Amino acid sequence: MSKNKTLEAMAEALKKGGIQAAYNFPGFNSHVLFDYLGGTITSTNEKIAYELAWGSSQAGKPALVTFKNVGLNDAADPFINSMLTGAGSGLVLAVFDDIELEGSQCILDSRHYFGFYGGLWLEPFDFMSLIVLAEAAPRLSRIFDVPVVIRLTNQAVRFDEQDTRPFLSADTIVDLAKTFVGEKFAKPQVEPVVHPINGDAHRKLVTAKNKEIQLFTNELHRLINIDGIKGEVYCGHNAHTADSHIVTLPVPEKSLGTVEAVHEVGDSVVAKELAFQTATATFKSKNIGYNLENANHYIVTPRYERLMRLLKPHFDYITGDLGEYTKDTLHTLTHCLCFGSAISAAIGMSEAGKKALAITGDASFYHSAKNALVEAELRGTTVKVVLLDNGGSQGTGGQKIPGVMPKDIEVTEIDFDVTESDELKRVVDAFVKSSKSAILKVNHKV
Repeated sequence: MSKNKTLEAMAEALKKGGIQAAYNFPGFNSHVLFDYLGGTITSTNEKIAYELAWGSSQAGKPALVTFKNVGLNDAADPFINSMLTGAGSGLVLAVFDDIELEGSQCILDSRHYFGFYGGLWLEPFDFMSLIVLAEAAPRLSRIFDVPVVIRLTNQAVRFDEQDTRPFLSADTIVDLAKTFVGEKFAKPQVEPVVHPINGDAHRKLVTAKNKEIQLFTNELHRLINIDGIKGEVYCGHNAHTADSHIVTLPVPEKSLGTVEAVHEVGDSVVAKELAFQTATATFKSKNIGYNLENANHYIVTPRYERLMRLLKPHFDYITGDLGEYTKDTLHTLTHCLCFGSAISAAIGMSEAGKKALAITGDASFYHSAKNALVEAELRGTTVKVVLLDNGGSQGTGGQKIPGVMPKDIEVTEIDFDVTESDELKRVVDAFVKSSKSAILKVNHKV
């Protein structure tokens, strides 16, 4: 397991705050936090991981679910709906926003999801604030009955215990939250069932919860920023020049001083939220993390050159997922959408009259890609799939993704590392010429 003292300390804080169960799909350090929480079984995908955590929290066992920013796209349906149904005994989402592209295919700022139903997002700016907010998060979730999101960026996973500043205690934050929950806002009693019959009541409930959360964040920031929110405002990271910090969405309201600049990691989310409060805002938005030079760190692998050279001439389009094969020396892939989409995209290309091939890895295949094979059969569409199997999610430690190979499709397996070129050509030719849907499973060692 990768060692990270910051995430190890965060895991202990989460457990101190009441987290009893953890769920994960690996990606950009999320699996490291999962390991520190004692997690052992990697979920099939992020949607299932989130649903498992939601179920645990509803049944009385406070739970954490963790994955990276693009994973939240997969889990968006249950995440957004859990805002309506409530969090039960405590539900925390630790989302790792890989803004600097250390191990992701695109830059995404998860905070835009706040625009759906609001809720409570926590964004620590140094080591101490991370530990305190992690300890408070499960209890805040239970108090406000919403899933609480902790956003962790590339900066956050590298917070230094030696470079930190005093912060409020978790007990102080929790006690403060309790003072804003009560009879002040009428909250309808509604069952945690997403259904049109409950729709109006759920929306009224979320509105009431968000009013309580807003009052809480207003007072929380008055305690954090004794002299008010002014000057150089930092979010998600710290600097010796910082005059004040914002650690939540929603942002505090009606408490702005003369703000010179808002420094945040990712998009100008906090800056825009603050600007809504005053038409005379003149502060600058300064964003860090968009270090596109990191894109050059991705491997352009020659590993599959002899395989790709045989495949390329036979297809109009070759679509894939993010993996060690996404960029190879022959630039084989013509299209790449998102994790687990290769087979579905190839089916659509086939239905558009093109000869298409899907290339996918074993992690993305079991994550969701293989589900499209059932649809291909239903549609009567032939689909060809090259499955590169290196025995797990190797980019994140080799975690095994649950799943089994389908039995109702032609599968040919080869051991790529020991298969001679003549034999490889024979197998590829037979695979390409087959009139049926087929999988060429290419096994190889890391």
